[in-house]
Amino acid sequence: MFAYLFVSCSNPSNPSDTVITVNGTVYDAFNNPAPNLNVKINDTELRTDANGNFSLQNVKTPYDIYVDYLNISLPTGIKYESVFNDNPKISLFDYIAINNQNSQQNQISLPSLPAGQKYILIITNNSNIQIIRESTGNINFESNWIGNSEINCNLVAIIYDNTNKLFLKSFIKSYLLKNNTTQTNAYTDSDFNITLNNVLYSGNITLPTGASTNSIRGGVNFLSFNNLFQNIPFVNLTSGSSYTFYAPDNLPLNPKLFVMSNTDGSEVDVIYSTYISIASGTNITVPSNPKITVPASSGTLMGYNDFFTINEGSGVGIFSYNFSRSGQSITVYSRASSIKIPKFTNVSLNLNPGSEYTFWVHKYYGVENVNEMTRYSLLELRNLNGRGTSNPVNFNAQ
Repeated sequence: MFAYLFVSCSNPSNPSDTVITVNGTVYDAFNNPAPNLNVKINDTELRTDANGNFSLQNVKTPYDIYVDYLNISLPTGIKYESVFNDNPKISLFDYIAINNQNSQQNQISLPSLPAGQKYILIITNNSNIQIIRESTGNINFESNWIGNSEINCNLVAIIYDNTNKLFLKSFIKSYLLKNNTTQTNAYTDSDFNITLNNVLYSGNITLPTGASTNSIRGGVNFLSFNNLFQNIPFVNLTSGSSYTFYAPDNLPLNPKLFVMSNTDGSEVDVIYSTYISIASGTNITVPSNPKITVPASSGTLMGYNDFFTINEGSGVGIFSYNFSRSGQSITVYSRASSIKIPKFTNVSLNLNPGSEYTFWVHKYYGVENVNEMTRYSLLELRNLNGRGTSNPVNFNAQ
């Protein structure tokens, strides 16, 4: 699951290099307080209380806020950079604060690794439980989920060589998430019985000059060919630079781990997805912004909501749509996927030829029952003259 950030702040008047007390609140998709979520301000970690509040003294402006509601150790969650305000409000468009959140303490013992290597651990049931941890040895962590108090999952462990950028070995083990328990597991070298083949995916990705440093989010989603990504870290890129993606070809249970490498050979980050099929050696240019210009003449206009990201207050859903223009209208429909994604009704919108429009996608989750998550998505089309100048398009899960 992704978390996309909408921030509205009061008292935005603190200048840079001012020491303040930050008193903030995190809200879910329905503006309810979001309790017991991990919040990190710069390098200090804390949790929201029962009312979704958090507070930290002696913070120098500007500061960065991370909110990680899945307790993933990678910097996935959400991030609002360079905040000057002492009372930030953070709303999670795709999160619902539900009281029956389950929790388990995990204690995993792993063999020692040589310098330059690390473990990447994934707990997954290929559905709505996706947890990632990185470690160089033994690791203790908490896993949270919503739904059944017990869920049968799998633990996938991968050994990755940071120095040579190679995925080495892996194993897959049954793993039970059980509420209010502590699970202790010890593994040895003999457990790593899968040898991984390293494959170059996607060739080089070049960001155009002036592109947002967060454009890689859209770029990575594009490279997935419209499949679902569960966790994507925030990665800062240099405009105009090229990056290369590496992945193991035979990772168990279909998840893919990408290592993004700079042209000078330095590693940028590890990116994780599920169910992916990419033709290797493909050169792709990530667009610098999510604007679409409607042609003056009839024709076909194609686009993907993966690119419609990171504008003030905007979020992006995990579903992909084609935008096919015919005459004065644009048709929006969902693309087929092997993952359990609901189908949506086609919707047509009247657009002005030659005008630019931006698509915002806000996603939230509703719980249909304890076993099933029903996904909804709101697609909103706005003219560049201002926000909310056009009618939103609602997609209801069938």
